[in-house]
Amino acid sequence: ILLIITRPFTVLFHELGHAIPVMLLTKNGATIYVGSYGDKKYSFKISFAGLTIWFRYNPIKWHGGLCIPNATDISLNKRIIYIICGPLFSLLIATLLFYVTFSLDLHGSIKLICAFALGSTSLDLFGNLIPGEIRLPDGSTLQNDGYHIINIQKLKKFPKEYSNAIDLYEKKEYEKTANLFESFIDRQ
Repeated sequence: ILLIITRPFTVLFHELGHAIPVMLLTKNGATIYVGSYGDKKYSFKISFAGLTIWFRYNPIKWHGGLCIPNATDISLNKRIIYIICGPLFSLLIATLLFYVTFSLDLHGSIKLICAFALGSTSLDLFGNLIPGEIRLPDGSTLQNDGYHIINIQKLKKFPKEYSNAIDLYEKKEYEKTANLFESFIDRQ
């Protein structure tokens, strides 16, 4: 029961922790999925101030969340910032709620929920920052925050053209990718 109560908020704050910084850093919007990894099926949408949030109807069937920035050209340093902010923001919110609940000596059940939320977000912090992959219901995989940070650190060792070529490849613009790699090789 505690998991059903706290998990939706943990996921929401984690994804807001990604979305708010990326929106501030890029001056563009973002889309977050709460309860799914990008699946709009069985979800409802809320939009405001450049942020679109897709909530899965049934919290019991939630499988995490996803944040997709609208900006396409985000510097590597800004990517690291917005990736780290996800797990840190949910931990910060849980820590503040835990502190307020115990400072005001609120009802025991509220203390229990806040303590559980703090523990859950602490585990999420490490679970998200230790590089790994998430298996999606369709069998495909998605990299977690730690995996993305490691990849960004590796990309920082290469010229910017290399990062641009990878971005083009991910957008399935293969001809542009090949041309960029050829020019990169020719200069070596």
